[in-house]
Amino acid sequence: SARYSADYPRVLMTPKDTVRFDLELRPSRVFHLSALSRTSRDLIALAVRAFHARRFVATSFVLQQMHQDPSDPGRAPTRERSSIIDLNGLVQGGSSQLRLALEQSTVSRGLLLKQQNEMASVSAQLEDTISSYSKMIANLQASLGDGGAGVPPELLRQ
Repeated sequence: SARYSADYPRVLMTPKDTVRFDLELRPSRVFHLSALSRTSRDLIALAVRAFHARRFVATSFVLQQMHQDPSDPGRAPTRERSSIIDLNGLVQGGSSQLRLALEQSTVSRGLLLKQQNEMASVSAQLEDTISSYSKMIANLQASLGDGGAGVPPELLRQ
């Protein structure tokens, strides 16, 4: 069994090996362990330390520490921000997101219109090419149908 005290259990990381660690339950009871990976080792250490903290440190103190200004670590932690919703901040954030979405929509519509125009132009050119080749083929078939009159001699030899 592992009894929690102010100093134990303790997780000690082995600095030279990224998967080894020591779990110290009391001074006379130390386990030398290895994890599958560095991530697994870190998660095990975090879990043991979190349970230890929950047992001996008040939750309100931990929450207050989370709101401490990182630029001034020696200063006492500040109180939590008010639970009143900052409507001005929400409106400004939503407004900037909406503006960005509208800009992206405008750019997308412009690209779509440009591609549709190019597609129509290519389609018209393709239809023109097909009709002109169809007329040429029809003329060649008609001239071959009347015994080759009007067909150049080079085409008849081929």
